[in-house]
Amino acid sequence: FDEGDVFEKATFSDKGDPYLEYPKNFYTLENLELDKLIEIGNTDLSIKYNTNLTSLTYKKRNIIDVLKEFKHVYIGASIDDMGSVVEYIRTGLNWEKFKINFETIKRDAPHITIHASPTIGILNIESYIEFHSFCLKNNWLNPHSMFNYISVPARALLAHSSAAFSSAISLMYLKLLNGIPYCCATYASA
Repeated sequence: FDEGDVFEKATFSDKGDPYLEYPKNFYTLENLELDKLIEIGNTDLSIKYNTNLTSLTYKKRNIIDVLKEFKHVYIGASIDDMGSVVEYIRTGLNWEKFKINFETIKRDAPHITIHASPTIGILNIESYIEFHSFCLKNNWLNPHSMFNYISVPARALLAHSSAAFSSAISLMYLKLLNGIPYCCATYASA
């Protein structure tokens, strides 16, 4: 892009972690030329992306220092559970390091809106309630928070679980939602 170009929004998320090295055709932080945007003063744009917070550095640079230059940054932290469960689901993820990186962004860059962005599937549906409680307790959720349902592989879909498992999970969640009026009305009318 050239001087005089003005960008309003940069959104990227679907090719893995933007902090990791990828070919130049992927939309990573490096390929968005954030330094050039800073140089020409185009820092009022909205940057939105998902990351698994594997690292807060890219090519020996502190990514928080770069993102501090932008006025509107929204990070969806891809995290599905806690401890050994999430380390199993997301091979290579270190839960303790993830927590440190999440809290570092909250502490060192309070203007960045960061939230947990979990994907729910057969591997974490039973323990998700505990994880959701952890997120609430630690202010890891906000109005931008949302969760996704796993769509592949088919064997990980809740729809492919046994009837007994599905019933047990349904009861567990209905008990949880019993104390939330707007959720109960939805389920009562279904």
